[in-house]
Amino acid sequence: MITNSLFPVGSPGFATHPIDRAAHLREDIDKLMALEERSDARAYVVHRDQLLIKPSESGSTAALSLKEARGFGANPGTVFLGLRDGAPVFGMGIAPAAAEALMGRSDVKVSDLRGAVMQGVLPAEELSVIAIAKSLVSWHQRHGFCPNCGQKSAMSNGGWRRDCPAC
Repeated sequence: MITNSLFPVGSPGFATHPIDRAAHLREDIDKLMALEERSDARAYVVHRDQLLIKPSESGSTAALSLKEARGFGANPGTVFLGLRDGAPVFGMGIAPAAAEALMGRSDVKVSDLRGAVMQGVLPAEELSVIAIAKSLVSWHQRHGFCPNCGQKSAMSNGGWRRDCPAC
């Protein structure tokens, strides 16, 4: 049997859930805004099939502070993913031009998600949260209009739903 040291038997990647999705907080805009202002809030910034990764001597992470994420050019609209050890976690998108401007920098990498996973660049416990962030951010980027009437829809429920003002 071949084993992969990145994902030991019993701990497959993308299957662990280190966050509490905290659905009870999603409908309260004031609480979500307050969570975004917390210093322990973190964000996963995705662009298509790529992810912003911050390298360090102690190991790379994709969990950026919201201040860092915004400083790198992440979009202001965030998706509330939940709470990890009580700290808020968000997903954010980034415009193609902003992602391209980060290429070649040493303080942040724009990395292919699949490559980062296969090379073991990211901790396995971050993978499921990154997958959720990628899925929800990509959905919002690609489906901004109501499928029934074609009106522009709006993100709601902390980013887990889109609402149409006409329907």
